[in-house]
Amino acid sequence: MAWAEAAWGRRRARARYEPTPTAWDALFRDRGSCFVRVRLKSGLWVGGWLGSRSAVSAYPQPGDLYLQAQYRMGPDGAFLGRVPGTAGVYIRAEDMDVLEVLLPPSAGAAGESDG
Repeated sequence: MAWAEAAWGRRRARARYEPTPTAWDALFRDRGSCFVRVRLKSGLWVGGWLGSRSAVSAYPQPGDLYLQAQYRMGPDGAFLGRVPGTAGVYIRAEDMDVLEVLLPPSAGAAGESDG
């Protein structure tokens, strides 16, 4: 009897969609403008500004991101200045070894009290 009731309930229940977000999605969901730096698997650093004209993929698409402005990077990942004439940079997640999001100074100070 319990089996029949459960089967009947499943047939009547509405189908529902449950997305399976990834850590990538969580990192960029509702993210405001910020600097991003990436160490590629090759060891090179790429960095730039994630702003209103940038784009980030979402599940189920493969991870990638477009930063609207590219910055020159030092061998240690330090930002050395905006690339003259930059129209942005595209980076595939599969090429990344490390990705770091750098919060604006006022947001970073507020986040320090969370720990």
